[in-house]
Amino acid sequence: MLALRPYLRMIKIPAHRNAISHLLNASHNLAVERYRYRRHEDGSYITQDNRPCRYCDDRTESEVHVLFNCGGCPDLVEKRSTFMLKVLDKSGPVLRDLCYAEPVSAVVTLLDHKQLCTDFARFTHDVLKMFPL
Repeated sequence: MLALRPYLRMIKIPAHRNAISHLLNASHNLAVERYRYRRHEDGSYITQDNRPCRYCDDRTESEVHVLFNCGGCPDLVEKRSTFMLKVLDKSGPVLRDLCYAEPVSAVVTLLDHKQLCTDFARFTHDVLKMFPL
């Protein structure tokens, strides 16, 4: 059954809502997706662990990596720190810790969280803008 997810109503700014849609549908410019359909010169596929982050030495530039782990870009680290302070303030340490321990579950929780959903959408928008083609 199709239903409009509550976060689509909570996120009022179209660019932020689009960022969440791009994140959830994997239609973004992160290496994990950009290299999905490219091949090595010998014709073999590029494995996920060979789609490196452009800012740090991590082997995979994925959604989880850029949102919760990458430390290679000072602006990204600052945006994450600011967002995590909001998470801590509005929800407490359990959700903040979940972001690092189980980031996929954290994304679902953040999108369902009435006080943090729009903050997460803004954060996602700002982070994805830092990873252009």
